[in-house]
Amino acid sequence: MKKKLILILLSGIIICTLFSFTACGNKETPAERIERICGIELPEDMEVEYNYYCQAFQGDFTQYTVFKLEEEPIDFLKNNDFSDKSVINDTFEDKFVGSISKEYYPNWEKEHSDKFFKLVGKYSGVDASALYFPDTLNLIFLMQVN
Repeated sequence: MKKKLILILLSGIIICTLFSFTACGNKETPAERIERICGIELPEDMEVEYNYYCQAFQGDFTQYTVFKLEEEPIDFLKNNDFSDKSVINDTFEDKFVGSISKEYYPNWEKEHSDKFFKLVGKYSGVDASALYFPDTLNLIFLMQVN
């Protein structure tokens, strides 16, 4: 009985170790995750200023990323049909307040354009939106499973 218990414990430890190595081995950058899920190409000249990413065991996740661009992403804005009407600020507080650092909240008083990505296929359960603030050259992406 003692040998059987030790064998079960060792098996459990080995399985947990293998699972953690597998999960940690797939290190995707915030930009790579956005491009893969949204099926878009992000501007190249930008840096991650802030990133919040939380993934649950079932694959559910929330991501909030603030990128700092070097110049206005004219092609990106043109190719992705951004609008001047905000569709995000009504749901922002429900989805992200309390999860992210306040200093990286969008400033809704400043001029901005936004885009809601309608995702299809295996990612149809994900809400993905982007905000662009021209005065600060910030591009903010919000993604969350419904």
